[in-house]
Amino acid sequence: FADRTAGFLAALDEAGVPRRDVLIEHGDHSRQGGFDATSRLLERVGRPEAIMAINDTLAVGALAAIRSAGLRVPDDIALSGIDDDPVSRDVSPPLTTVSFPFDELGVRIADLALDSGEPPAEPLILAGRVIVRESTSPAPRD
Repeated sequence: FADRTAGFLAALDEAGVPRRDVLIEHGDHSRQGGFDATSRLLERVGRPEAIMAINDTLAVGALAAIRSAGLRVPDDIALSGIDDDPVSRDVSPPLTTVSFPFDELGVRIADLALDSGEPPAEPLILAGRVIVRESTSPAPRD
């Protein structure tokens, strides 16, 4: 998941978000890891404006930690994940997430392997798509 973190930071840089405004908490890639990392984050900063989890499973754990702290998504903290895992639609509120075209990637890789068996000369880059759901409405500030 180092690539996802690097991509996230590059996107923030491109958007002009100062790195000093970004805090990163690491945890294993499980629901419990998301809960633990979010709990540590909330202890450090109180109430961040938003949390972006590296996958939807971590985001579900983050949602549980936010609720445990007596806060609400999205009223107090906006929350999003990555992968458009089915769980992202099943939790309440449904999670905003990033969907990647894994099916298309598989087809393109198979085509390349069948055509030449050689890796492509340039990296194969397929764009993800943000799926906005109810977990990211603007959070009010005091």
